[in-house]
This record gives sequence, C-alpha cells and structure tokens, in this order.
Amino acid sequence: MKETDGAGSGARPGWAVAPARFDDTPLPGLLPDMVWVDLRIRTPQQFAAMITAKLAALARAVPPNGVAGSSGPVDSGEPGAGGSSTGRDIAPANLLTRWLTRRRLLSCALTVTSLAAVAVGFAVYNTKADPPFRHRHDPRPRHTVKPSTFTLYGTLTLKPASNGRIARIPQGCQGTSYFSDLAAGTAVIVEDPKGRQVAVGALQAGWLAHVNNWCVMTLAVPDVPRGVLSYSVTISHRGTQVVTPQNAREGVALQIVGP
Repeated sequence: MKETDGAGSGARPGWAVAPARFDDTPLPGLLPDMVWVDLRIRTPQQFAAMITAKLAALARAVPPNGVAGSSGPVDSGEPGAGGSSTGRDIAPANLLTRWLTRRRLLSCALTVTSLAAVAVGFAVYNTKADPPFRHRHDPRPRHTVKPSTFTLYGTLTLKPASNGRIARIPQGCQGTSYFSDLAAGTAVIVEDPKGRQVAVGALQAGWLAHVNNWCVMTLAVPDVPRGVLSYSVTISHRGTQVVTPQNAREGVALQIVGP
C-alpha cells in the first residue's frame, strides 16, 4: 500500500493498493494494465523487506503534525507566541490525525508480518513435501518400496537314456512316453518350509539340445513371497527340489534323468 496526496486534484490524502501476485490467474475487478509485484521471482523474505522499506519511507514522509502539506499557526500555550507546541498544546484534530496514522502503520506492519509468515511456512512445507508435490527435477533420491513377491524362473532338462522320450512340437520340444507328464502347462508348485503352498506356475515348451538329444524346458512361477527361509519346488509327481532364496531369485536349474 502507499499514501497518495492528491496534489493538484483537490482530493484528500488516501491509501492505494500495490497488488502482489503468485501467478497470472485472471482476477475479477483488476484492470489488465495494473502494475503488480511478481512473487514468482521474489522470496518471501525479499517481499517482506520491500514492504517494510516502503512503510518506513511512508513514516518518514508524515510530518510531526500528522497531515502532509498542512500549514498554519499552532497554539504554543502563550498568547501571541508561535513556534513548536508541546504535547498538551496540540490541537485535538492533530492528535486524532496522529493516532489514526499510527494505527494505519501498525495495521500495515501486522498484515505484512502475517503474509510473510504464511509465505515462509508454505515454502518450508513445499520443500519437505513428498511426491507429487515435490518438483519433478528434484535431485533428492526417492524412497522406493521393495516388492514383497518375485517371479521364480528356471529350466528343467529332460535327459532320456534312450530314444523316443522327447517329442518335437512346433514350439520346440516336450516330454513323451516316460516323460509324458512333462509338457507345456504342467503345474510347478512352490511351498514354504512348513509344506504350505505359496505359489503355482507352469512349464513352458523348451528347445532341443541336438548334441545330446535332451529337451530343455523353461518354467515360471509368479508371486512367490519373499522372506521365506527356503523353497520346495515340485513338478508333477517327479519329487521335490529344495532351493535357497538366492537361488530362487537368480533362477533354478532342474533336471530329470530317465530310462
């Protein structure tokens, strides 16, 4: 805010508002050519210091009698004498003017202090806020939640001792005859150390190792829980293989030897 003297227009002294804005949002009642303080390029401390300086300048501009540009004799308490007056000889109108002026300055100072406190508080909150309130280019590391489950991957190699145990299919190979239960879609069950089933997956068609005539099938078991001491992997009725958590996460390699 600033005080206008209305010089040359016959207007009485008054108050004008110097607006300050945080963005370019249109506001009803404000003229488009109005000059305003851009708070996007100023910190709360700079804005508070700017207003405090203007209030200090306004206080220095107010003359001792409280009315800018006023003139005329002041009663000094002695007949026919002029000069400065004492506090008890100031006219009631001048006392009222001084009181009103001080109240205006005090009200402005309190308003500026409150606005500065709110701005500083918002800046501190925005600095400590978590996403999505933090800036997208914030270099601080973000906390990531470790997944509670993982997918167990692995291979199952069928090693027949004689021919006729491996079937060729368009997708690759799978078991037949003695290995007929080991085909694409066969269930792969994972249990915890107490024998409780924790996840189920399936075999997938493999590829044929031409050198040894072996069939290497793949397996995948999703949603295996972490935090288990060991895992028991069972494929069909071919027995159970116990693996450690590290091996389960890195991938298991199983094999079945047949006649």
